[in-house]
Amino acid sequence: MPRPTSNSLAPYQQPYDLANCDEEPLRFIRHYQKPGKLLAVDKISFTIKACAGDFSDFNPAATGKVIGMALADLFPPASLEEIRASLQKRSGLGGLPIKFQPAAGTAEQDSWNIITRSAGELYLLEFEPRDENVSSSDFLLRMDLALQHVQDGGEMNSLADRVVEEVKALTNYDRVMLYRFDADNNGEVIAEAREPELPAFLHLHYPHTDIPKQARELFLKNPVRQIASSAKDQVSIVITDENLTSLDLSCATGRGSSPIHLEYLRNMGVGASLSIAIVVEQRLWGLIACHHRTEKVIDYRLRTMLNLLSKTLSGHLGLWEAVKIREDLIGANLIRSTLYERMSQQQDIVDGLFSEGNTDLLELMSATGVVLVLEGETHHQGDCPSKEEVQKLIAWLEEKEQHLYETNALFDEFSPAKNFRSRPAGLLSIRISYTPGEYLIWFRPEEISTINWGGNPNQRKEVVAGKVRLHPNLSFAQWQEERKGVAKP
Repeated sequence: MPRPTSNSLAPYQQPYDLANCDEEPLRFIRHYQKPGKLLAVDKISFTIKACAGDFSDFNPAATGKVIGMALADLFPPASLEEIRASLQKRSGLGGLPIKFQPAAGTAEQDSWNIITRSAGELYLLEFEPRDENVSSSDFLLRMDLALQHVQDGGEMNSLADRVVEEVKALTNYDRVMLYRFDADNNGEVIAEAREPELPAFLHLHYPHTDIPKQARELFLKNPVRQIASSAKDQVSIVITDENLTSLDLSCATGRGSSPIHLEYLRNMGVGASLSIAIVVEQRLWGLIACHHRTEKVIDYRLRTMLNLLSKTLSGHLGLWEAVKIREDLIGANLIRSTLYERMSQQQDIVDGLFSEGNTDLLELMSATGVVLVLEGETHHQGDCPSKEEVQKLIAWLEEKEQHLYETNALFDEFSPAKNFRSRPAGLLSIRISYTPGEYLIWFRPEEISTINWGGNPNQRKEVVAGKVRLHPNLSFAQWQEERKGVAKP
């Protein structure tokens, strides 16, 4: 991927807008967040192959470009030795940062954290301002208490409230939310702690396009994401050696942000943000999302501690999900055992499944209707389509030639179902045989629901000069949608 020139602030070689933002190559962005600085050094020679930010305050000899310099020419021997030891000790995978003060006698508040990471054939050295309060005994005690409060667990809603309250107390962000993704990657705010003058976002939903696919994937690689400022000019350009064709910043803590996302934050009145991934079974379950009205930098060590808090929450969620799955499996196994026993006793499949007063077959799938088409006969229980309607449905299923088929939006996929006697919006079909076609089909009804969105998701965009951009008057006020035609998945 060609690099932008040093006098260009363009994040990529080509422009991206809302029409193709899912293709935006975030990990190769050529922006790096101020006030941080970045060096990429060759793992063998320890020469600098890429940089972002001004290093003249570290070493007066580093005025202008530092590309091609050796680390030994930029740092004093003691600091260089500490950097080398950090890289070798942790294989460049990150860990506790190194404390660095550019010159003897420099004020304590001018110290920096150096975060070391590995990126292919390069080491990344990131420099961030250091907050000495994070290492104070009072703060560490407060962090320990916060972890204990989350480890205590409890019911989901109270635990969610506890997490956002603890994170807000530790970071002093104006708003902290617990944001959960659904099966379609839309998000919902399920817990919130905020300054009283701010509008509430609790229980508002946001479309999956607000956090594109590639951004969600990066959270699995780098679970903590800080945006110190949403302002347009708070980035440095990443300058690279002419022989370095690309620089993967997936794991860089100060990687620049999509200009589209920064505009989105500004429209929300957000000056800085912090997002911490909640990962359950290698799946992005949600985020702890923090917003501040002005610029804000959180020390790397505190962000690491918050990631530990998030992992504690993830452990609770994973345990709850495992217990729920186990309970469902036990319940389903009991029902299946009952059905097998009844069919064996009566020596008839149909009588065993559809005996009078027996609703086990419905309960097996939490369905309201079930149909068995076997040996030319149609048997049903609960709220089902008519025999003629079932035949139309089977003719449609025959075209699919699938052993197993399910949908919770049958009206969209097979429109005649809207006019069926029972109006089934959800369907699970098992094909028993192909010649003739024999089926076991469960049905679920339409569930009409109201969703509160954070702004109308259909009015987030406008087209200007052929480019799709965020609407300048983008609203995040509650907007209600009545959802019809779908069943419980």
